[in-house]
Amino acid sequence: PVMAYDKKQLVAPITKWDVLEALSETHELDLICENLVDFPDKGIQSVGQFDVGVQIPFRNGTSTYYIVIEVGSAQAAAEAEAERLAEEERIRAERSFSVSRMEGMDADDDDEDISDEDAAQSGQGASDDDLD
Repeated sequence: PVMAYDKKQLVAPITKWDVLEALSETHELDLICENLVDFPDKGIQSVGQFDVGVQIPFRNGTSTYYIVIEVGSAQAAAEAEAERLAEEERIRAERSFSVSRMEGMDADDDDEDISDEDAAQSGQGASDDDLD
């Protein structure tokens, strides 16, 4: 949750326990607090991306891997979606157009009135090559 007056500041910090629970649920990776290194002492308190080290002990030593924790704001996401929808509506309204009737054309005119000679002159007729 994010505070309404400061879109980047969280109401409550994300703790190591929150991260461990997410890793367990989404990646089936069960760790303890000591496995998380480079984690802010007071927890993650704002929106953004955070690199957190995860130390995993093996028989031949300990390896450190870095994960990226991305903290988003539901409020900011909702505002961005509202802006996107408003922009789509503005574009849709801008694209409105109408086609007026062309001069010299009657409603009863259609393409069948073009004679074979006129079609040949304009390149619309079938040539001898097309008949093969």
